[in-house]
Amino acid sequence: MEAFLSMITAFGCNFTIRNWAYCGGALVAINQNTAMFSLLGTAFGGDGRTTFGLPDLRGRSPSNYGTGPGLAPVTIGQKGGVEDVTLTSLNLPSHFHTVNITGTTMAATADLVVSTDNASVQDPDGAYLGTGVGPTRPYASTLSSPAGTMSDVVNMPAQSVQIAGNTGSTGANTEVYTRSPYQGVNYQICMFGIYPSRN
Repeated sequence: MEAFLSMITAFGCNFTIRNWAYCGGALVAINQNTAMFSLLGTAFGGDGRTTFGLPDLRGRSPSNYGTGPGLAPVTIGQKGGVEDVTLTSLNLPSHFHTVNITGTTMAATADLVVSTDNASVQDPDGAYLGTGVGPTRPYASTLSSPAGTMSDVVNMPAQSVQIAGNTGSTGANTEVYTRSPYQGVNYQICMFGIYPSRN
């Protein structure tokens, strides 16, 4: 059976068949293959003046052109896809990492600077504990000279606090192999045959 010009077929042999060419992306002369150029054009490469390219299916799977339901469009000659992909945090679903922090009770000794002046103000900002502490004005506005000190042991109960930071980083940015299972065959394109007519 004589094949149609530009027909691509998979063979099991490891050599190029007469009147066929290996689909390896070679550039061929237009003036020696005018009929083939009229079918392929420069869809697979070439400058369109002296050369045009043949399909390159080395390590690639052919895909029908057009737009499948829910899929991106594919044009004749278009190449796409990669064997390995490095995932980043943008590829992961939104998630949280749990951090367990145990509260504790601490004991500490605190020194408080106090004034021997009479307490007269209510606002503690910029003021000192004064003498004659009242229920509403326990602070003195000035620090006496010399200042007094109070030492006491303070028990600090466990407190709820907000801690800002990140969990420890991990991972090695190893690429993910995305290629489907495959078996190598010999794709060839018919260079001399019946010129196909449009349907």
